[in-house]
Amino acid sequence: MIRPLAHPRSRVLHEVVGSVMPALELADDRNADYAILQANPLMLIADNAWNEGAVLGDPVRDWQGIDLAGLRGVATINGRNAGEGHGRDVMGHPFEALAWVANNLASRGLGLWRGDVVITGSLVSTKFPSPGDRVRFEAGALGAVELAVD
Repeated sequence: MIRPLAHPRSRVLHEVVGSVMPALELADDRNADYAILQANPLMLIADNAWNEGAVLGDPVRDWQGIDLAGLRGVATINGRNAGEGHGRDVMGHPFEALAWVANNLASRGLGLWRGDVVITGSLVSTKFPSPGDRVRFEAGALGAVELAVD
């Protein structure tokens, strides 16, 4: 189990993160009424923000030399730009989110285990692809991940 982390860029994180990879989060809004949700945002949290799963790219085990905060991610749908962002768009650095998760769990006597996958946050806003679309997310030195929507 990962122990509480003092700082997200600490040596401890570098020792316990086995790999990093690009990912596409799969969300299902279950035909939500957005007007109601805007007035009640805690419903998103209670519903685990509609996480349905994730498509993971190839793990990069030699990631320590990559500037994860400066990394640029670009999403395309059918080859057209659908959005872009940088690693710093996730709480300043993707490891900020990882440290928050680890510390929050530790404060409740829980933790992360070897092999757990943590999705640290989105660089691109949610998109709604249609059947037949091909979604791709390129994450610089981390490579890319792709999904064909049936």
